[in-house]
Amino acid sequence: MKTKPVASHVSEDFRIERQVIGNPLATIPPLNPNPPPFVPTKRFTSERQAKLVSDHDTGFLTSDKINILVDM
Repeated sequence: MKTKPVASHVSEDFRIERQVIGNPLATIPPLNPNPPPFVPTKRFTSERQAKLVSDHDTGFLTSDKINILVDM
C-alpha cells in the first residue's frame, strides 16, 4: 500500500522553532597545526591509531592532516 502526501495546515502548537543563541563555533577549541607525536593511551591504542590512519590514507588527506586527525 502506497501512501501519498496530503496538503494541509499544521497547528502552531506542533511547530518546531529552533533558536540558536550565539555562535556555537565560538566555544570549539582551535586545532593545533603542529600536533605532538602520537602517544598511545588506554582508549586510543596503537592498533586503533594504525586502523584510523589506514582508513583515511586514501590520498584525499595529506599526512599532516591525518596527524591532526589523530591528535583530535
